[in-house]
Amino acid sequence: MKRLLFLAAFLGFFRLIAAHRAARQSCILVAACQMLSLKCTSFFTTQKYCLMFSKMQVRLYLLVLLVFLIVAALIALFVWDGFKAFNSPQKTVTVETTHQLVLEETQRLGKLELTKFIYKDVVEHSKSSAAYLPTAKVVLIVSGEAVGCIDLMRLKENDITTQGDSVFILLPPAQLCYHKIDHQKSRVYHTEFIQITGETKLVAEAFQKAETAIEKAALENGILAETTHNAEQILKPILEKMTGKKVFFQQRLEKTETLRPKL
Repeated sequence: MKRLLFLAAFLGFFRLIAAHRAARQSCILVAACQMLSLKCTSFFTTQKYCLMFSKMQVRLYLLVLLVFLIVAALIALFVWDGFKAFNSPQKTVTVETTHQLVLEETQRLGKLELTKFIYKDVVEHSKSSAAYLPTAKVVLIVSGEAVGCIDLMRLKENDITTQGDSVFILLPPAQLCYHKIDHQKSRVYHTEFIQITGETKLVAEAFQKAETAIEKAALENGILAETTHNAEQILKPILEKMTGKKVFFQQRLEKTETLRPKL
């Protein structure tokens, strides 16, 4: 419908121009004929036709202006509709997800998480692939965490002894249960030449470096000692309340472990 109105407006505009030219030519011809005539009223007749042409010319100008405004309004309407269609989200979006979920295995866990270290890091990772290519670089803002725990599944029956009103518990060694990057709080801050040099895996490598740095920093910052201390502070009042005896903790002389998530 809008296209038909637009086409009709243009056709009317061209018809008005044609009528304007025809009326002007008629006035000129009449004036020429009257000037060549020997009658005394020729001058007044010429003025009459020219006055008629002037009135017709004013009307034609008004009609042309009206047609121009209509055309401008239609063009503005087309532009506005196109702008709304471009910016408005798609209303008919179909999302379909299918699952084939199967429970493969169940595991009994006894890890007591006792300590969490939260880290913030700015990682700058670069790589030079060739002498004639620029150095690819990526800058990340990384948030991560490391969690220390004690595996109570490793606590044996002979690790608990009683002497009078005292209970001695031999705790398993503390472990670094896991360390990970919080990708919801991490982001890529800046990249340079990763598309030109073809180093599209540079971002993934930078995140791997950041994860390794979190593990190393947690161990250096004493997460295992903090986990052991927290275990005593948390378990001692509970066990003393349950047994009615004084509880003393000892550490098993084993090598501390760093647990890694299964792939």
